[in-house]
Amino acid sequence: ISEPTAADSMPETHISIEFSDKKLIKEFALQIEKVPASVKKNIKTVQLTPSKVTPDLVTLTMHDGNKILVPISHIAKKLPYYKGIQSQLEEGVPSVVDMEAGIFSYVEGAQNESSSSDEEKQKAEEEATGQPTEQAAEQVTESQEQESAEPQNSTENPGNTENR
Repeated sequence: ISEPTAADSMPETHISIEFSDKKLIKEFALQIEKVPASVKKNIKTVQLTPSKVTPDLVTLTMHDGNKILVPISHIAKKLPYYKGIQSQLEEGVPSVVDMEAGIFSYVEGAQNESSSSDEEKQKAEEEATGQPTEQAAEQVTESQEQESAEPQNSTENPGNTENR
């Protein structure tokens, strides 16, 4: 698209994409075409909101007032779950559905979206998949290596009790 279209001349059910990286827009288009129409028609805007660990993270603002955080690369896999999650959210109370690592939701403003710790996201992903994340697996391996490197508490000469 070479020229922007005025917002008032757009169809009522359009999706406003608010980033310009052509590669990401193409990936978004490929992913979103696999999402059910019932979810797509609820999307109002798409903003690129990358995090330290997810450079393709977008925030989808929905017509129902909720926001969804999801990596572009996981839209086809995770976004279809929104319909089921939406029915569990309190109506009229804007919520954030975080699909960056695992899937969880919270009332908008109840938790600072950008202050979610990586540990919380790891825990959510572990709960969603039943598998430890790569980082958690590395931590377990490191602690096992440390334990094996520590000297064992054994007495070299258990029979020597003279120096008590």
